[in-house]
Amino acid sequence: MMKSEPTSDEYAPAATVYVVVWIALVALATLTLFASRAVTGHWGLVVALSIATAKAVLVIAFFMHLAGGRPLHRIVFIVAIGFVLLLVLGILADVGTRSLAGPYVETRGTGTTVRAASLVRAEMSEADAPFGRMPRG
Repeated sequence: MMKSEPTSDEYAPAATVYVVVWIALVALATLTLFASRAVTGHWGLVVALSIATAKAVLVIAFFMHLAGGRPLHRIVFIVAIGFVLLLVLGILADVGTRSLAGPYVETRGTGTTVRAASLVRAEMSEADAPFGRMPRG
C-alpha cells in the first residue's frame, strides 16, 4: 500500500504551541525594550540584533511552518536567504572598497568632484553651457 502525501493539516502545530511562541515573542519584545535602555554603545547593537534574530527564528519556524513542513520548503527558504546574504555582501564590498578606488575613479558628490566640475564648466563655451553638455576634447 502506498503512503499518501501528508496534507497541510498534518503539519499544523497545536494551538498551545502558538500561544507559547506568542508569549516568547512578547517576552523577547519586552527584553528588547529594556535592553535598548540599559545597554548602550557597540554592545547595544549586538544585543538588539541577537534578540531580533531569535524572534525571526521563532516566526519562521512556527508561523511560517518551516519547523514541521516539507524539506523542500526549508531548502527554498535557505537558498533565498543565501541570495539575500550575497546581495548584502556585495553591497558591503562595494562600499568598503570605494576608498581604494578613489585615486582611479572620479566619483560625484565629493569635494574634489565639485572642484573638477567647476573647472570643466569654466572650459565650456557659451553655446554648450545652457544645455550642460561637456566640451568636446
